[in-house]
Amino acid sequence: MKTENRWLNNFHNFWLSKNIDWVMSLFKDDVIYFETPYQKITDKSTLKKEWLSVQNHEIDALNFEVYCETENKIVTKFTYEYRLNWEKRSFAWVYLIELEGEKCSYFYQVWE
Repeated sequence: MKTENRWLNNFHNFWLSKNIDWVMSLFKDDVIYFETPYQKITDKSTLKKEWLSVQNHEIDALNFEVYCETENKIVTKFTYEYRLNWEKRSFAWVYLIELEGEKCSYFYQVWE
């Protein structure tokens, strides 16, 4: 399996498991991560804090579709449905991902 496919499958499965430490293991320590097009995160401790909210979600669906991939670069769409305090929520994002080896060095997301 190609590194890009393995990384995406791990990202998907770790997210579904709500194991934030496993999600964090996919990112380099000095990752450049955009939570929104305007909110840049450059340290994993802040990134982990952003991800901790997932632990409160009752996940109904998490899916992804790869639009394009080249060596070490991926463009993918994730769709996410969950419940929080019985309120159903759904989101979709397009992610631009760059890998260095097995870890993500750049992650940019745009909300749909």
